[in-house]
Amino acid sequence: MEVLKNEAKLHKEKQLLLEKKNLDEAKAIKMRQDFLSIMSHEIRTPLNAITSIVELLKDEVNSEGKELLGSLKFASSNLIKIVNDVLDFTKLDSNKSKLEMAPSALAILAKNIVSVYEKQAQEKGLYLTLNCDLSKEIRYNLDETKITQVLNNLISNAIKFTEKGGVELKIIHVKSSPKKDTLLFEVKDTGEGISKENLDEIFESFSQVKPVLTRKQGGTGLGLAIVKKIIELHKSKIKVKSTVAKGTTFFFKLKLKRDEIIENQLVDVVPNVRDGILKDKKVLIVEDTTINALLLQKLLSRWNIISEHVDNGEKALQKVKEQFYDFILMDIHMPEMNGIEVTRLIRTTENLNSSTPILALTADTMVTSETRETNYFSGFLWKPFEVEKLKEVLEKVFI
Repeated sequence: MEVLKNEAKLHKEKQLLLEKKNLDEAKAIKMRQDFLSIMSHEIRTPLNAITSIVELLKDEVNSEGKELLGSLKFASSNLIKIVNDVLDFTKLDSNKSKLEMAPSALAILAKNIVSVYEKQAQEKGLYLTLNCDLSKEIRYNLDETKITQVLNNLISNAIKFTEKGGVELKIIHVKSSPKKDTLLFEVKDTGEGISKENLDEIFESFSQVKPVLTRKQGGTGLGLAIVKKIIELHKSKIKVKSTVAKGTTFFFKLKLKRDEIIENQLVDVVPNVRDGILKDKKVLIVEDTTINALLLQKLLSRWNIISEHVDNGEKALQKVKEQFYDFILMDIHMPEMNGIEVTRLIRTTENLNSSTPILALTADTMVTSETRETNYFSGFLWKPFEVEKLKEVLEKVFI
């Protein structure tokens, strides 16, 4: 009996220790996520001001000034990429990131991704080609953002480590089932290659093949670690084959569900459908950072949008009772009342804008689909946002 009592006591103590360990781990994860949420907001908010100012000034300066603005834009873009890499990796590493599937014309997406890097390749004297045997009319259910992230990382890496020759993105149909296609993705370069002893390390977080003080190329060393985790989210694996001084090929397969066939005329947006669609639209900007609100108003005025600004949730709730707006731009992080709560109240209380499209503006990349309150918001824009992307999202509200 004494032995049984001791065993029961030991078992209970083990259970208590395990519960404490799990609780401590949960608290540690939450603290890390809260810290990254704050860091994301605090870093990306001033970056949003920088990128907006660059955009507003580019038509008002001489050629020398434009060159300096180009350098500033390049530097800020690099900083944004570094911040994004760290935050994206942390989300993936803590299993907070999930696939958000939607129909997408993969052939067109691939063409657009390659076009982004054409100038960069040309400046190094490299070729950059796309070899894709998919029809532009076929759409697949996929996470467009994450596929773009994977291909961006692989193509930019290939260009970075290639001095002569070039880079090829290949997307080939391998086989079909009644509802799904298996596709092979390859990014092949003629660069410096990777030695056998380094092949196992390249997908590790913060891994750099060359010593920090001697390597020519910059970066956080997170790009391939992010690629690996995104491909694993798709229940697949990224593989690599390489020969030193001859080049490297990264490749993976994805099994994607086919969506319905779309007509040719729906593939490319006809420009004149959108021309002037934003003219004289009225928008309420709810943003507690004055400089960001002023810059946003200047950008909106380019498209003849009439904007009004309030700096907190209480003022916003008063405004929506007094005036109808065509859409509302809502900051998420605000003192006293956050943007999610303000939007919930606009949607659920009597006012003139309970059905008005509300677009969330946030610098917090730790916000996930579970916390977006998608029933309340019509869309999301992450700061710092690209000007054309902002315009595209606003136009889509009225198409």
